[in-house]
Amino acid sequence: MKALSEDEQLEAIDRVNSASSSADQQELEQIITQVLPDPVTPKLQVWKFISNLCSCFAPVYKPNPERTKECWLAPQTPKQFGKKTLVLDLDETLVHSSFNPNPTSDIIIQVDINGMNHFVYILKRPGVNQFLEALADDYEIIIYTASLSKYASPLLDLIDKKKVISGRLYRQHCTFFNGTYVKDLSLLGRDLESVVIVDNSPIAYSFNPDNAIPISSWFEDPNDRELFDLIPILKALAKESSIPNTLRELKQRKLEITLNNLMELCGGKNLQQQVNDEPKRSEHNSAQDRNRAYFNSPMGSQAEKIHFNFE
Repeated sequence: MKALSEDEQLEAIDRVNSASSSADQQELEQIITQVLPDPVTPKLQVWKFISNLCSCFAPVYKPNPERTKECWLAPQTPKQFGKKTLVLDLDETLVHSSFNPNPTSDIIIQVDINGMNHFVYILKRPGVNQFLEALADDYEIIIYTASLSKYASPLLDLIDKKKVISGRLYRQHCTFFNGTYVKDLSLLGRDLESVVIVDNSPIAYSFNPDNAIPISSWFEDPNDRELFDLIPILKALAKESSIPNTLRELKQRKLEITLNNLMELCGGKNLQQQVNDEPKRSEHNSAQDRNRAYFNSPMGSQAEKIHFNFE
């Protein structure tokens, strides 16, 4: 295939950004393949830098009138009715996946890529199951990933054995904007006053930054405690009438999203019991975590070069 000139590449990027949300996924991927040859040109590197820089701010986004009629989620069931909605990213937030074999992986699945089966080795972030189970009484839990469903769906089947996850959204539910996938919370069919998203990528929630709690990207650290730390914070937020207003006020005061700051902001509410209720890791899980070896990212320099992105 003839390589596109830099001007043609930038023109193609504009076509991708302006493409209808109903455009065929395969067609978009063909355009993207043309737009982003390897290695990328210096001009495109500058464009990507500017795009990433601008993603720190609320993007100027004109919704597609047809798409705004869509709601990705069905109405809440009677069991979930009235609960706040907790939206969780998957890769590097709850798990880390790689094509590299690892004897200490928690889960191994097979994924068909271009007609060939490949094993995917998955590590679960410390506390992921305790995290999900602890918050299931307070929230309707939705997994929202930019990964393909053929990878994420079987993985979630194995993670969510107690069926605490209420909904799953995949790449086809994301909005392709400025060369990346964004999770538009306004399309969930939920009141945004009652929605919070936890994601390691600020770009992913750039349409709804006031609804977001950032979390660091996780790859293999067995001593990571972020999911445990988030449990009392999210339990406290579940009692607030407006999640975005609460998070926005913390940001305006330049306060970190911590339990103590939430207690101060919300009038010193006694949340100590929630801290005491935080699940503890079992000795078995702790020992397993300590024995884990280094686990390469699928995007890392040592990773097997298979052209398949988890996210």
